[in-house]
Amino acid sequence: MFEHLFNLNNHQNNRFVNRYVALLFLASMFELFGYSRSHSLTQLATSGFIAIVAVSILLEKSIQSIHYRSLSQKKNYLYFRFEILVPLFLSIGFMLFSGLVVFFISQQNASLHANSALLTYSTIGLLLTSFIFFKLVKSNNQFRSSRTSTLILLSYFSPFVISFLVVALQPLYQNPQFDRVGAFFIALHILYFCTILTLKSSKFLMVGSPQKLDLVQLTSDLKSFDSIKKIHSVQAWTISSDLFGVKCQLSVSNNGRKPQHIVDELTDFILNRHNIEYIDVEIIHQNIQDNIDL
Repeated sequence: MFEHLFNLNNHQNNRFVNRYVALLFLASMFELFGYSRSHSLTQLATSGFIAIVAVSILLEKSIQSIHYRSLSQKKNYLYFRFEILVPLFLSIGFMLFSGLVVFFISQQNASLHANSALLTYSTIGLLLTSFIFFKLVKSNNQFRSSRTSTLILLSYFSPFVISFLVVALQPLYQNPQFDRVGAFFIALHILYFCTILTLKSSKFLMVGSPQKLDLVQLTSDLKSFDSIKKIHSVQAWTISSDLFGVKCQLSVSNNGRKPQHIVDELTDFILNRHNIEYIDVEIIHQNIQDNIDL
């Protein structure tokens, strides 16, 4: 879910991510301290949700690191099984946590105390996590342009919206059942994130070796096009365990065709034959350089 946050070749960006994860855990502790004052199940669930988001980000970083090292060291994924099992057990632990929240919902008498404490610590947690999220998005163009960014945004902030609704509606309607309902929906969010964590971790345990992109074959495929006169460079990077990004610098002879038509033809051909998700084709023709991003 957060796979676009990391670029293993950009160490500065990764240091920022580590700092933001530390702030996430700090925000989780604020929410947990607020729970000790307000005794709100919603705030307890919110604390767990922030922590599971931090663990999810760390898992994505671990997965990309494992994939990179397995390719460079020519080792099986299972060689790094300890780094895979840790987030797997953490996800199972958070699943149990969300189950306990649901259990407490059914057993504990619904009540809210110290609404000011609930509001104060929820506000601090929201401000911290909002700062973290928007800085992460701003620092990574690929994540900002990803199709799932809107879904991540909604999933990320929904628990905080629920928490504020509980604070606003409970005194208005004098019904403490709002706390139970809010905690239940946040527990569902935790289960959703835990499911993603478990699936990603389990996938690495089941998959033997990482997939590779054959640059020699890709270059040979590009040379088969009559429009391509010279291949200046072909660069590739990993996006996930089985998908890659590619940047090509080419000299072409358009023969009356528009450069965009040539790029479209190349793109369709490459996507159909290789496990590539992102293509950046730079066409150099008659000393005029056109940048076309797909």
